[in-house]
Amino acid sequence: MSSALEAHEEAVMANVLPMLMAKDLGVLMCASCSLCDGSVAKHVKTKLSHEEFPGTPLSDELFALHVRETSPAWARLSLSEEHGLVVDEGFRARSWGGRSWLRGFVMRIGESCLSQREKLGHGDRADVVVPRTISALASERVLCVSAGPSHSLVVTASGSLFSFGLCHRGGGNLGHPAGSSPDWMCSVPRRVEALRGERVARAFAGVTHSAALGHDGRLWTWGTNTYGKLGLGLTPELINNAASNAQVLVPTLAALKKKEDKIEDVEVAGGSTMAITTNGKLLAAGKFAVDGPETATFVRAFPELDGLSMVQVCSTARMQYSYHPRHAHGHTLAVDSDGRLYSWGNGDMGALGHGGLEDEPRPRQVAALAGTKIVQAAVARHVSFALTDEGKVWSWGTGALGHGELETAETIPRQHNYFIRGGFQQSLLPAEIPSLRGVSVTCVACGGEGCGSWGDDYVMGTSAGALLDSRGALWRWGRGDAAGSPINRWTNPAAVTALYPARVN
Repeated sequence: MSSALEAHEEAVMANVLPMLMAKDLGVLMCASCSLCDGSVAKHVKTKLSHEEFPGTPLSDELFALHVRETSPAWARLSLSEEHGLVVDEGFRARSWGGRSWLRGFVMRIGESCLSQREKLGHGDRADVVVPRTISALASERVLCVSAGPSHSLVVTASGSLFSFGLCHRGGGNLGHPAGSSPDWMCSVPRRVEALRGERVARAFAGVTHSAALGHDGRLWTWGTNTYGKLGLGLTPELINNAASNAQVLVPTLAALKKKEDKIEDVEVAGGSTMAITTNGKLLAAGKFAVDGPETATFVRAFPELDGLSMVQVCSTARMQYSYHPRHAHGHTLAVDSDGRLYSWGNGDMGALGHGGLEDEPRPRQVAALAGTKIVQAAVARHVSFALTDEGKVWSWGTGALGHGELETAETIPRQHNYFIRGGFQQSLLPAEIPSLRGVSVTCVACGGEGCGSWGDDYVMGTSAGALLDSRGALWRWGRGDAAGSPINRWTNPAAVTALYPARVN
């Protein structure tokens, strides 16, 4: 190791890490390092790719800094229909949730392998209301969490990936090989051995499949390969996978048409995987549009987005516990580098934000938010959220929108014959959450894709939202276990005061 690099490493250890451990994340500086201008982001980038030190191994400490500086805030907060995950200020993973009322209904219509509390990672059967530290990961510094309907994924500072929960219909979404013990259920976090030795930066838990993003921009996918959504190409083993729902049990490198493409953001939805490259291209595999085609490799998804630099995409299945093609794609939101928001997909409950209930097969800018710079979007079934650069949150659709008063099922217009359990809120256009005025929000998440079907009838289940503010407080609202309230309905966001002083990031 050269003397210059040794000085660079020493500066990090002496100046950055003590401040990191002191949780003073807002003023991380390294003024004594001559290779960068005092910026942690530049500092880590220097260590990663400085011309003088090509191929330099990345220490765990610098990898942690790299992920913290380059990963979005929402990588540390995630909701499903029944549980939530968050990273607190001590880099500990916390979870909460339980078993919603909807599970009994879905079990009756034929679902045979759905998680209950295994995906919380605590190894017991207890419901958890206040976010509880996952003790099996207490010795790990956690950087990223992802809550799927039946399982959870956690990424640590060493670049290791852990999974826990159940495999949806044995689909392999945990990432453990067949014959391992256990390969289909883990009630406590278990390391995904197939990625040992790799530096995982983020992970994404879907319904029947999962994805992991390496710090070098490589993408791994695994799980059920319906519609070719894993993006692995037409290998001999997967030629007939669309019809047979072939399973890939361990993480496998995705097939990108251009090998030079590096991935920066990923979304795993019911019938597709979407990815954004470092130069802003939106790629997709599987069935990524209403009545759209199917592709087993990642392709440029929409000509409407050519020439734009996309920075985030989020999507949901129309009905997650179904393999029917019409349920593969719900609705999608995407944000470009100028803060413009686009939506497409199913509009049957107003979640697209265009003022109506019509479907949009192609991306369309949300005109109501034109002129407002969006920095993050979040979706669940029938609901959408957008976070502005000023820390304000807008929501629309039908569900737990955080707008206060509830509407009854009879007052809510809809395309299909929905049975709506309990009161919900509806807004066909984006509306700012009034109770959050004066609160500076750093990220937002939502859950509540749970539903069942019987013929042409649909059941809307739980719906919940959560956010982190600039003070490190966690807020929740909605109905269901992910909201921390399986029976009561929190109509407005409320801070989880029981967490203090253990703030979250």
